[in-house]
Amino acid sequence: MKVILNASEVSGIVSGEWTKPGLPIKKSPETETTEEAKARWQKHTNAWLKADGKCQKIIVTSVDDGPLQYLINCESAFEMWEKLLSIYEQKSEASKHLLQQQFFSYSREPTDRMSMHISKLVNLGRKLSVAGEQVSENMVMTKILMTLPKEYNHFYSAWDSVPTGSKTINNLTSRVVDRRITDDPDQR
Repeated sequence: MKVILNASEVSGIVSGEWTKPGLPIKKSPETETTEEAKARWQKHTNAWLKADGKCQKIIVTSVDDGPLQYLINCESAFEMWEKLLSIYEQKSEASKHLLQQQFFSYSREPTDRMSMHISKLVNLGRKLSVAGEQVSENMVMTKILMTLPKEYNHFYSAWDSVPTGSKTINNLTSRVVDRRITDDPDQR
């Protein structure tokens, strides 16, 4: 939605940067008459009202029926935007907690190949990062190592001997999958 608002040149309305001209009307330069000040004020007010209406239309036509009920009583696009942010921020916090639970309680499905198992963990880490929770590459690698099957117990010491600069998710994935391929080619 932000892309549409930016393209329509009305994003300043929802950000609060462009506000409705208030009262009282103030004369700008000393040479401006009261009538000129009123005309300028009216011009700015009309421009703001037009942009606000455009913004409201974009918002209302972009949301589903569920969130729409929260917007009915809003008097400006800024109010609508703030209402949507408050609704979705609550949901995003719940989403973060759910993703954290999934990441920290994740264990390998016995039917998953090692490459799929690692891919799922990396994906959970990315989802957390997108949700605003920083998940370091080290955290993901540690989680991968913690969830390897018992037959990989010796793998920890081998991984510890890898130089720090070479410890990456791609390198770990390659080593885990390569080890599995040599043991069982069907487990790629």
